[in-house]
Amino acid sequence: MEQNKNQNNVNGCPKDWKKWVRFPQKGREEHCGLTRPTAYKLAREGLIISACIRVNENDTRGTRIFWLPSIYDYLQAVAKVTAEREVLDNETEE
Repeated sequence: MEQNKNQNNVNGCPKDWKKWVRFPQKGREEHCGLTRPTAYKLAREGLIISACIRVNENDTRGTRIFWLPSIYDYLQAVAKVTAEREVLDNETEE
């Protein structure tokens, strides 16, 4: 049986997510659906990992890239909290 190339690895992150990505200036990033401003905000808050690539260390401008597995981990945590809240809300309604 042929294995799917996107099969999950040990930590549950899809294999094709093991990379750095650059967010488009407009629109959403294709893997996670987040926008650039949202990614910058999450990185500033330390919730996801990012790096700025500069040609010279004295440059004021550079290219900001984001580690996709950290975004995946963040989204998983948000989904878990949301699911737990929904369970609690359903229990209190009964």
